[in-house]
Amino acid sequence: MKILVIEDDPDILEVISLSVRMGLPQAEIVSASLGRRGIEMLRELVPDIALLDLLLPDINGFEVLSEIRSFSNVPVIIITVKGDEMDRVRGLELGADDYIVKPFSHMELVARLRTVLRRAKAAETMLPATLERGGLWINFRSQEVKVHGREVNLTPTQYKLLCELATNSGRTLSQKALVERVWGEEFLNDANVVKVHMHRLRRKIGDNPKNPHTIITVPGKGYKFRAPE
Repeated sequence: MKILVIEDDPDILEVISLSVRMGLPQAEIVSASLGRRGIEMLRELVPDIALLDLLLPDINGFEVLSEIRSFSNVPVIIITVKGDEMDRVRGLELGADDYIVKPFSHMELVARLRTVLRRAKAAETMLPATLERGGLWINFRSQEVKVHGREVNLTPTQYKLLCELATNSGRTLSQKALVERVWGEEFLNDANVVKVHMHRLRRKIGDNPKNPHTIITVPGKGYKFRAPE
């Protein structure tokens, strides 16, 4: 297992290295102190997971994450002192798989690493290369989405949300289940997070938010995907 750490603070890098040695002794750590170098290393080495600081000397960590998501689905955990809710939301919107605020404990870091790696492995194992539901087509490897042949550009969060619904076509998924799978448990108390993103997703795939026919709201239960005709 290979872990890429994009972090310019040597003390934090040492804490991460110690945590990994204690909890994941089989893992190899490689690091970059600059964002642009981190992007290059991720392309070259294709690690199993990346840990990303937001305050880097050359470019903002959000820019690094956005660039990574343009070519790779590798799991990314943001590790930063920026604990503001808007920063968390932005990081997850750009495609981060988790968000840890410094300072953190050894046990917390290892637990988060294991959880994200387990989730990524399960998703890889269970998903086919492509999925077709009526006029909807999803390529899980390239993350391309088309509706009746028309390419649809989704944010990473919208893509995750659509995949959860489409791969469970016909089943009602509760808001709680969607939040846990797409955003993480720390967003369970945010009642609007699913509603806002669902509205935007419906609009992008051509499903009228006011009278949806593809992503159905099941009152008191959650949401259900019905393949477009």
